[in-house]
Amino acid sequence: MTIISACGRLKEMPLPTPDDPACTAVVRERLAAERERWIRQLDDTTRWVIDNVVTYAAGWPLDELRSISADCAVQSRMITLSERTEETKVELLGELAAATQNILSTYWWRRVSHHHSDRAQLAAALARLAPDPAS
Repeated sequence: MTIISACGRLKEMPLPTPDDPACTAVVRERLAAERERWIRQLDDTTRWVIDNVVTYAAGWPLDELRSISADCAVQSRMITLSERTEETKVELLGELAAATQNILSTYWWRRVSHHHSDRAQLAAALARLAPDPAS
């Protein structure tokens, strides 16, 4: 949820352009500092997720759920460490976290009724992380 929330805030509150007459230099500086705090929050959270995956993933009752948990922890951290733009990182982290949450952090009846669509959403998010074979 922390990743989803931080990504949502970063998407919804872009930094105003320097020539925006509705935004003073002081407010722009404060917004930039707040956005930087949210970026650090993503870094801290993905670090915690990867550092603690052994502890929380082991608690899932199915191998598939343990595997999804571990894979998404690694992928989230790799997105954060990558050289992608901030905008791209936020988009990818948000997609991956939402897809993972739909599978891992939901009621069992939703898991049953949305099994295929949730896995398709996760597969699509992970496919966006694969290297481009044309490059």
